[in-house]
Amino acid sequence: MTPIHTLLGSLALTLATAVPLVAQDSPQPSGGDGPIEVTPPEVDFGDLYAGEEAAAEVTFTNRSDTPWAVRQVKPSCGCTVANVFAPNGDRVPDTSRGDLPIATVGPGESLKVEVGFNTANQQGQVEKKLYVYGLNPADPTVELKLKARVNRVIMVTPNYLQLGTLDKRSTIEREVVVEARDIGDWKISGFESNYAGVPLPKFISLKTVSQDGDSRRVKITVHGPREVGPFNAQIKVLIDHPRVSEATFTLIGSVQPDISFQSGHKTFPEALVFDQMAADATATRTLMIENRDPTVPYILEAVEVAGAKSEYFKASIREIQKGVRYQVALTADGAIGMPFFRGNLRLRARHPEIPEKDIQFHGWVRQEGN
Repeated sequence: MTPIHTLLGSLALTLATAVPLVAQDSPQPSGGDGPIEVTPPEVDFGDLYAGEEAAAEVTFTNRSDTPWAVRQVKPSCGCTVANVFAPNGDRVPDTSRGDLPIATVGPGESLKVEVGFNTANQQGQVEKKLYVYGLNPADPTVELKLKARVNRVIMVTPNYLQLGTLDKRSTIEREVVVEARDIGDWKISGFESNYAGVPLPKFISLKTVSQDGDSRRVKITVHGPREVGPFNAQIKVLIDHPRVSEATFTLIGSVQPDISFQSGHKTFPEALVFDQMAADATATRTLMIENRDPTVPYILEAVEVAGAKSEYFKASIREIQKGVRYQVALTADGAIGMPFFRGNLRLRARHPEIPEKDIQFHGWVRQEGN
């Protein structure tokens, strides 16, 4: 029978003891007398390297005179997985689908669980749990303790790269250093996303530029063009070593469109801020719109005010260069009769990425006697 992960090192898992069945809302640690015998009563993976995978096999033997219907086998952490095998040797799901048990363990029979532990992003003394739940609410729960001492022997520096705000086209280059501590020969064999089923963004490329000594330099190139919006890439560095398989680091940033909207306000650069105005006065604020890619024209067609008492606001468009640069003016009338006002200036344009844009505005009207 093939374990879910390669069992690294010799695990002394030969002890056996009886584990008591306890109520599901009060799971008890293994050990002591009881109808379910767990072998081993505790899994100690020993000293592991961060990024190393370990596995163990655990059996749950029914020593009672009645069948034991099992509903679920659940690790306490996503770093731990469990493959479950019924007494007849068939692999079964780890969770019941409906009212049927995943397995029924008769008197003298055993449920076998292959436990896999991934040490990525773990460090120091680590303790996890594995729970086995009965089908009925009154059925007992068995709790198994898993532990390991994880040593971080491969470090990525920096392990968190914030690229900030990027335009769509320029090429950006960064480097990280992957350093190993006393693990002998090793090399970087590749890179992939650390998110299962989610590939790395196509505009990110990685290349190992040195493979000598205790450290490796990795060149990161962020190419253009890039899709507009934030990105968060957790990158797995694949390590060729008998005990360490990976290290990770994070690369984040936000790609801005070619169109900029600027009001000139220091705190709210995309908002129109009227501050305080008199009740018998009007005030005007302007928004500058610029398209940095004239090959994809931004054609501003309409602007409207969305907010309470919109009749007290007047918006206008001035075309400076068609498809490239516009000025939008918004005039507020203090006669609105509201001490505080706010709303959105809604821009509608012909453009593939930003056909509509809301610009917030707000301000205060000085009240009589203030």
